[in-house]
Amino acid sequence: MDTTLIQVGSEQDSLSGQAVYSIWYEALPGIAVTIQNITISPGDQLSASITLVNATTRSWQIGIADDTTGACFTQNCYEQNLTYNSSRLTADWIVERPTVNNQQATLADFGTVTFTNLSAQIGGKTGSLNKFSEDLMVMQDNQNNQIAAASNLKDQGTSFTVTYK
Repeated sequence: MDTTLIQVGSEQDSLSGQAVYSIWYEALPGIAVTIQNITISPGDQLSASITLVNATTRSWQIGIADDTTGACFTQNCYEQNLTYNSSRLTADWIVERPTVNNQQATLADFGTVTFTNLSAQIGGKTGSLNKFSEDLMVMQDNQNNQIAAASNLKDQGTSFTVTYK
């Protein structure tokens, strides 16, 4: 695992039995920063980007938008005098089952998530996902039962879906 990873994403948590939705960004090994000024709901379509603005100063721009409501957040690290030294050797698009209190959390039935318009620049190479790898993962529970699966790459390697099983 690349320990110099910058991430942006959304999550669903349970707070006193109620679903709570949020978006965030994180530069490992730092902690996630919740973006407070955007409220998201189930079914909203989100767009996210992580862009290297200046390689010399290691300045990054992190953006996320709720395309359904039009709400937008952009954290331009350069303007905020924040820098991050990434290896720039990995790119991931993930539906994740996190660890909570040192235990693997139960995966919510999320239906299907579709990732579209995907591209990356890794090690000086730029392009769609099929230019790098076609490795798609299967998520399993502790008894090795499949609980989510990714489709094959579509649209010349720029999209795929993940489906709850």
